[in-house]
Amino acid sequence: MSRRAIRFLNQKGIHFKLVEYIHDVKGASFAAKSTGFPMERAIKTLVVDLGRKGNVIVLMPGDKSINLKGLAEALSVKRSAIVALFRERRTNKND
Repeated sequence: MSRRAIRFLNQKGIHFKLVEYIHDVKGASFAAKSTGFPMERAIKTLVVDLGRKGNVIVLMPGDKSINLKGLAEALSVKRSAIVALFRERRTNKND
């Protein structure tokens, strides 16, 4: 969790428990197994590229899959694609 997110939760007085794990493998399934937290209760964060319309952040249950075609339709764009990991890291330097 980013320092910015922790600061926000603290400022709003929102109770939370920070669960950390070694991120050896990408994916909600690995995260759930590593933390002992049920996948259906976890929230996964996806960065989706909408082409010329920019990027959006999608928050969804850890046990669900995204329908990129449906997302593109709902947002009135031609296509949508998951942003590559290296691109996400490059854009998140200022956490």
